[in-house]
Amino acid sequence: EALRARAPSVLYLGRFHPDKDVGTLLKAFSLVRHPGARLVLGGDGAERPVYEAIAESLGIRGRCDFVGYLKNPGEVLSTAKVFAFSSIRESFGNVVAEALCYGLPVVTTASEGPSEIVAHGRYGTIVPIRDAQALAAAIDAALADPGDPAERVDYARAFSVIHAADQYLALFEDVIA
Repeated sequence: EALRARAPSVLYLGRFHPDKDVGTLLKAFSLVRHPGARLVLGGDGAERPVYEAIAESLGIRGRCDFVGYLKNPGEVLSTAKVFAFSSIRESFGNVVAEALCYGLPVVTTASEGPSEIVAHGRYGTIVPIRDAQALAAAIDAALADPGDPAERVDYARAFSVIHAADQYLALFEDVIA
């Protein structure tokens, strides 16, 4: 219920680099119709001025908060309602796993790492790469019904350092035996 009650904040975390395709996310956000929706963009990079200009040209600059690099993104993860990720290529995507740790519904493009992290759609919504309309529709749906965060939080434990260490320890014990 706490997640449902949050303000309709959509969060992006990552570098501002062409591989992250923040331009498509901004185009998608210009199509989002959920009342009061805001886009929070945490991160920095050489492309930031380009993305700020895109937001301006789309008429959404007033609904976008470019907050820069965040040393501790926990504060924005704990207040967001939806996490959106628009990469065209991504080997893993730590921020996707982190968003799941906070129970956020994840909307991601079909890049390899994030698709695997959300278990090919079980723990998040996957849309085609560079498809702003599909991304917008999925964001609107997640804002309207963010679902139960508990299942995502439980699932995300598989990505914790403790879980990884336990897996390595089990492997080493198997090899030694």
